[in-house]
Amino acid sequence: MQFIDLVKALRRECGVSGTDATVTGATGEWARLVNWTAQAYTEIQMENTDWQWMRKSKTFNTVANQGEYDLTADLALTDFADWREKSFRVYLTLGRHG
Repeated sequence: MQFIDLVKALRRECGVSGTDATVTGATGEWARLVNWTAQAYTEIQMENTDWQWMRKSKTFNTVANQGEYDLTADLALTDFADWREKSFRVYLTLGRHG
């Protein structure tokens, strides 16, 4: 279910009329429903920081003699919150010889 579907379900449950084509630039009562849904969605996610559905894997190539990487610039992580301890794996990528 997408975010807009959650807001539409809230509108139906509350018996609120109005336009619900988009959540971007919402105004009036629809904006209030969008904001309530966003707040509830955030609160639910914060209930448990280790839910599997909030996890994802990230693979990237390291650079020789580079010990630090920027999460956004180097790894393209924009939704990062926390590392899962003891989850790192390092593999040697062998080039073709010959």
